Amino acid sequence: MVIVYYNCILHGHDKEGRDSVVKEITIWYNKKGDYLEVIFEQKVGYFRETENDAVMEKVDRKGNNIGIPF
Repeated sequence: MVIVYYNCILHGHDKEGRDSVVKEITIWYNKKGDYLEVIFEQKVGYFRETENDAVMEKVDRKGNNIGIPF
């Protein structure tokens, strides 16, 4: 089984043009299971359906999107 874990930090600029960290994301990929998940926040949550049958979304208790599994 091949599982790839990648943690990265997205960078951007604030209103004054200074570099700033925008968001840290985690990417999980399981080649054998053909499963990809992009995680925006490490929180307790659950999966819910979207309009696209191929895509679910992971949300926290308040309904905020915290990840996308494919």
